Amino acid sequence: MRYLTVSDVIRINEAEVGPDALADFGLLESAVLAAIVFYGLNGWDFHAEDGELVALAVDAAEGILDVPAITKALAAMVHARDAPEDEGG
Repeated sequence: MRYLTVSDVIRINEAEVGPDALADFGLLESAVLAAIVFYGLNGWDFHAEDGELVALAVDAAEGILDVPAITKALAAMVHARDAPEDEGG
């Protein structure tokens, strides 16, 4: 399993929209970590291809995507974690 780090997202962002285009590093870091933690705490693994999460964020920020479209895109990036086997006992 591979999680995107903040450094990964910054690198992808620079590749997609150019250097120095990141307006708020703290907001980016918070958003990435919040999404990963939220899904993890709720039994889901978060998987995103390079550029996929950045494209989603850019499209959402530009108003291209509405909330249902964002929800649908995020749903495609998560997978239910296998439940641990009960060891009986």
